[in-house]
Amino acid sequence: MAESHAGMKKHAVFIYSEDQLGYKFSDTHPFNQKRLILTIDLLREMDALPEDLIVPARTATDEELLLAHDQRYIDIVKKASRGEITPEPSSANQPANQENSPYAYCGDKQDVDAYRMC
Repeated sequence: MAESHAGMKKHAVFIYSEDQLGYKFSDTHPFNQKRLILTIDLLREMDALPEDLIVPARTATDEELLLAHDQRYIDIVKKASRGEITPEPSSANQPANQENSPYAYCGDKQDVDAYRMC
């Protein structure tokens, strides 16, 4: 654990880079960069976010992504990011909010496990 202010141990950092402000899912997506700006401004105003606890964001390695995601999901997201695939329109069996996800409805409506990569 690294030393921080007044000899206190720092347990957490705030991952932030102004580059994040240019990223936008869509006009209707709930993640709005204004929320990020308001958050960091408030933390700084309250002196709750010392500059030495801000760590610049970086691109995760594939090994790090695999700690939380399936390889197929990673591949699909990378292809979508390069514009190689686009979301399929929702079918009658898929909820509308699933159209931006590689997960699809693959079975009986009562089967919770039917929502998976298929």
